[in-house]
Amino acid sequence: VLGYCLNDRVRYKGTECFVHGRRTRGYFNLCLLDGTVVNTDAPVRDIRFISHSGTILTERWKQGPAA
Repeated sequence: VLGYCLNDRVRYKGTECFVHGRRTRGYFNLCLLDGTVVNTDAPVRDIRFISHSGTILTERWKQGPAA
């Protein structure tokens, strides 16, 4: 939809997030990598493209010492 694919990295109002869902009328569901919802109805005019997604989204976590 409008050049955006699922899991593309975008900037929405200063927050870097991912396209989680698309609508044909130009609105998008945006989420963070951990699944936190940023917006469920973001218009395309407020979204700025950063990069297309790879095949897998990953996030590195640093594990602290065992308690």
